[in-house]
Formats: sequence, structure tokens, C-alpha cells
Amino acid sequence: GSDCGITGTDFLGRPVWFETYDQKEYVSVAKKHSIHETVMTKCAIFEHLRALLKRTGQDKVVTITNLAGMSASVLCHRHCVSMISKFFTDANEHYPELVGTVILVNAPPSMATSYHIGKGLMSERFRAKMKILGGPKEYLPVLEQYLPKESIPKALGGLATPRRLTPSMALP
Repeated sequence: GSDCGITGTDFLGRPVWFETYDQKEYVSVAKKHSIHETVMTKCAIFEHLRALLKRTGQDKVVTITNLAGMSASVLCHRHCVSMISKFFTDANEHYPELVGTVILVNAPPSMATSYHIGKGLMSERFRAKMKILGGPKEYLPVLEQYLPKESIPKALGGLATPRRLTPSMALP
């Protein structure tokens, strides 16, 4: 994503990974890279998150993905649905222990269709961790259930600026 990083911790002390997707960036990446290459990039992020968890003694990550920059037509396009399905399948298979809660915000209503198509590839346990939410009136109350205002990204009405994930990063 074009705006990504660690924004803090949730109320349980778990790190919060935030990313924003931009449609122009997504289309550019989709033209240059295969679904496999794109998913491998995401897996590299999960490896860094795994290392962060090991260093901090935490066992799960909260991920927040802001879809505000993506149109419904792109999110429901066959390529995007395939990429999202492949990513969730790989994450479920290779990193199920890392995923605490997955929150998608600013999701267009048609995102439910994409989720419905891809959810059969996810375990029931993984599906239970997913939250697909619309705009601020829908997502802000949910985020506030999980995170202090200091860990909610500024882009979503909180106080946090995402910090780049580095090998030696410490949690606040």
C-alpha cells in the first residue's frame, strides 16, 4: 500500500499494521507483477511482522486495510478478487498464528460480493477474524473497540502516523 506501517498497539498490546490502497498504484502493480509476485511481497511483510511479534512477546497482529482509494469496479475485478483470495489463502495457510483481527475499512458495498466469492478459501477460524466495514460511521466505533485513539491512523480519524516496519522496531 502507498501508506503503510505500524501505528501502535491495540488494547491487548498487539501491534497494529495499517495500509492504504491506492487504485492508481494497484493498477500499476497489477500490470507489472503477477499475482504470485504481489502475494510474495505481502508474505515478506508477514515475515517482518512475525519477527516483531517474536521480539515483543506478542502473538497476534491487528491489520487495518483502508480501501478508500479503490473503486468497487477494481475491487470486484477478476484479477483483484484472485489476488485477494490468493493472499488470504496463503496467509491462512502460512501465517494463521499471526492474524489477530483483519479490518477492512472504507469498503464499497460490492466488497461483500468479493468476500463471498473468496471466503470459501478461508477457514472458519480465519473468517471469524475478518471485519469488512464501510465509511467512518461504520468503522470508527469498531476501531475504538479494539484500539486506543493513539493507535488509530490519522487517515481514519485517530492520532497515529504509520511507522515503517524495520527489523529492529520496538512497539510503543
